[in-house]
Amino acid sequence: MENETATIEKIEYEGFDVLQYRVPEEDFPMAKIAVFVGHSGGKSNSDGGAYSKTLGMGEWTYNLPVAFAYADEAVSCGLDCDVFVRSEPGWKGWKPMKDQLNKNHAEDPYALHLMLHFNAYNERFHGSFTMYWHKSKNGKRAATIFTKVVSEHFNVVARDPRGLKPKMRANHLVKLGHMPSVIVEAAFGSNVDDAKKLFAGRDTYHEALMEATLIYLDF
Repeated sequence: MENETATIEKIEYEGFDVLQYRVPEEDFPMAKIAVFVGHSGGKSNSDGGAYSKTLGMGEWTYNLPVAFAYADEAVSCGLDCDVFVRSEPGWKGWKPMKDQLNKNHAEDPYALHLMLHFNAYNERFHGSFTMYWHKSKNGKRAATIFTKVVSEHFNVVARDPRGLKPKMRANHLVKLGHMPSVIVEAAFGSNVDDAKKLFAGRDTYHEALMEATLIYLDF
């Protein structure tokens, strides 16, 4: 972390933790970002999300260090960042985390909300894509930017961003209404070629995410 005066505070809630990465006030942070690590881990690891046989891990395990590295990168760029990590599976872990996100946003607005995932279906499906709430113009703009930058980082096909509507799967994850929210599906862990690229690009993935963030924020 380049900004040695920045602070990191872990706040524990029932079912999840928030790690707050903060730039000192005198450094005038430009914006605040929220990052959700998709799905959950903890002792049971019963909701680790999509699993890649090639990687030998699920998306929660893959994205956890990426989120922390992204937060460090955010601080070095003068941004505040909250990393939300769920330990309880399903709605039990998601709802209180979402409620805390909205509470934080009401007190000190987030400029962007990211959710880190990778996908899995079968070996034929491949590529990177993003999802956003269909009525959010800023969400669509952010999703378009992240799709381009992330797909180029992993050298995978860029699929069209998806605007989620009511009753569509995962719509509750982006229908927050108060901030642009983007689900980033880096690639398909079930596709051998995609999975190999996920492995090769993991250590620098946070840099691509920050590149996309700064483009979105016009910094």
